[in-house]
Amino acid sequence: MLRTLFGTLHLPSPRYKSCPCTAAEAATVSSLARLLPERTTPELLFWEAKYAALTSYGTAATLLTETFPLGRDLDGTAIRHRAHQLAQRLEDELDEERFSFIETCPRGLDTAFHRSRSRT
Repeated sequence: MLRTLFGTLHLPSPRYKSCPCTAAEAATVSSLARLLPERTTPELLFWEAKYAALTSYGTAATLLTETFPLGRDLDGTAIRHRAHQLAQRLEDELDEERFSFIETCPRGLDTAFHRSRSRT
């Protein structure tokens, strides 16, 4: 199953057994699951994250349902969950850069900005 902006697709995704001579994490492997671990297209993740950043999660779910022919109703908690997963994946990709970037960047809470510890 693959969630897109234009509905849900049911794609054939065969599972292959791992070779016993290698140290594999799982007994079976799916090539589609490796390419799209969220089982969602990048375009749908982009619009979910964009709407979630601009409005509340419930409003983002309503806007996505009204804007795109998703073929199903979305829930605000699903948007929140996927936004947090995406943020975690992006932070994990930063690796060493994350620490230098966060320490020098001002942090924002609503309309008030608080400087990081290194500047105070």
